Amino acid sequence: MRGKAIKFVCMFVVLLICLTIIGTASAKTSGSQNASNSEYWKPAEKAMGEKGKVNSDGTIKFTIPMTLNVTIDGIKLNQASERSHDFDFMRAGNKAMMVGEIGVTEEEVKEVSYMALQSGLQVTAIHNHLLRTSPHIMWIHICGYGDPVDMAKKIRNITDYVNGGSSASKSEKFQSKGINTTELDRIIGDEGSSEGGDYNYDIPRAD
Repeated sequence: MRGKAIKFVCMFVVLLICLTIIGTASAKTSGSQNASNSEYWKPAEKAMGEKGKVNSDGTIKFTIPMTLNVTIDGIKLNQASERSHDFDFMRAGNKAMMVGEIGVTEEEVKEVSYMALQSGLQVTAIHNHLLRTSPHIMWIHICGYGDPVDMAKKIRNITDYVNGGSSASKSEKFQSKGINTTELDRIIGDEGSSEGGDYNYDIPRAD
């Protein structure tokens, strides 16, 4: 009986050691992949002139605030409330896929669409996201496939034009007064993040 107990303890210890080794290796692999992804996107960040947010799945998101002040019924929108240009890049072999959206005034729609098409990017949609904005803002959705640095340069050329060659501050802070973010997280079933003056949820599709 005692021999069986000792054997069981030995097996348990061996199993525990194996799990520890696997867990450590997995953590190192994950850390290595994250570092690899960060290094991969650095040239694109340099071309964009912006630091992107590298996600755990290897994609990177660029958020470029508008320099334009936009209001709805006299209320100024925060950067995260439809007042920034957003672009997502995903590695595809030795190239990358990109989808993005550019916020423009009605007067800029024609020129910005032309700039995107002339540079080889595709315009997939043009529409408004909000009603009663002042000035009236339209959104030009674009996509592309190719060298990430080349696409980043094309995007920067467009956003520099829209933003008048200047960059907006990203210093807007989320004001949590009167907003129970813990309760919101419980209801949504996910944890939000405070960026661009708002409390945001970014929930991926299951498929």
